[in-house]
Amino acid sequence: MPGSIFLVDDELHVSQILGRRLEREGYSVETARDGVEAFDRISEVLPDLIISDLQMPRLDGLGLAEKLRGEPGTASIPIVLLTSRGHRADREIVDRTNIVRLVAKPFSSHEMVKIVEQLLAEAGGSQDQEAA
Repeated sequence: MPGSIFLVDDELHVSQILGRRLEREGYSVETARDGVEAFDRISEVLPDLIISDLQMPRLDGLGLAEKLRGEPGTASIPIVLLTSRGHRADREIVDRTNIVRLVAKPFSSHEMVKIVEQLLAEAGGSQDQEAA
């Protein structure tokens, strides 16, 4: 069952290619060019999953994840962080954000669709268990 994705990347071609692929798979996709724009809009949209680039102007992906974690309405939205460098999520970063996966650039859109499917299935299973 497709859901909604918020895609944040300052590289327009990444947003366009990945956004179109996710839409073809049935997902609703919103995009933003940086963390400031995304933070301003995410609380209105409340997506099922956020995919954000790490390195962006004004507010990077890690800063965005920290700000979202601090807001009650967005604190539990899972985040996939895209990075072009060998950045690793240490325990401290994971504990203060809701980053659930790091994906190195370049990646294939097929790979990202599989990651999205897996994470949304896991999130759906967690919500089902909480409701029981």
